[in-house]
Amino acid sequence: MSDDAEERLSGGFANVVFKRGETVRRNAGPWTPAVHALLRHLRSTGFDLVPEPLGIDERGREILRFLPGEVAWWPWPAVLLRDEGLRAVASAVRRMQAALRSFDAPADAVWHGGPRTDGHQEIRHGDLAPWNTLWDGDRLTGIIDWDTAGPAPAGWDAAQGAWYFVPLRDRTGYRSTGPTPTMSERAHRLTVWCDELDEDPAHVLDVLDDVQCFERDRIRACGGAGIEPYASFLAKGSADEIEQERTWLAAHRDELLAAG
Repeated sequence: MSDDAEERLSGGFANVVFKRGETVRRNAGPWTPAVHALLRHLRSTGFDLVPEPLGIDERGREILRFLPGEVAWWPWPAVLLRDEGLRAVASAVRRMQAALRSFDAPADAVWHGGPRTDGHQEIRHGDLAPWNTLWDGDRLTGIIDWDTAGPAPAGWDAAQGAWYFVPLRDRTGYRSTGPTPTMSERAHRLTVWCDELDEDPAHVLDVLDDVQCFERDRIRACGGAGIEPYASFLAKGSADEIEQERTWLAAHRDELLAAG
């Protein structure tokens, strides 16, 4: 493939992604300058699991340096079903959070989907899940798709990561990852995740309820206003699915907090 030829990459819930040479091209938006500033900061701290931003191309798309690895689609790579894979992600999130705390956002920063404005803010990834990680065999090589990054209360990435990586979901939400875990296995995975992040599992579950409420309400508000990708999420019932997962989590909270 020549340097000018483009290959459409698989995935991309919220964006169409193309590879040209050793770069990735994605649709840009008003939030792109803030996201690029964030990525440059993360890389400057030594956190190199994020793509390097290279500007905007002739078609107005953002340019990112290509990161090697395969996206953790369904079924999950085997490593993510083992403690070592879960620890690898949690360790990366811990380092990522430390780097994010030192980020001084531009005064005119615009964030996708609207910011939280209730104080005590940090910057979060915004969609921390297996489908936004890259793997080379058993090695984590990237955390990608930072479009929905933005201000949020402390601990939201850790909670959202637990939601999707443990996972803290019913069988329907877990059906495509591989073998369905027992509740004791989920309790164990929650303990592994929280130990690596030095977080209290009960606190993570409390924060996760806030995250789920916010994501549900954002889909309903932005989707109802016709803003993508939230309109598509709303149309396929994602807001109702999140509410169902909140109900499931509340019903199984005590089991999940049992010694894992």
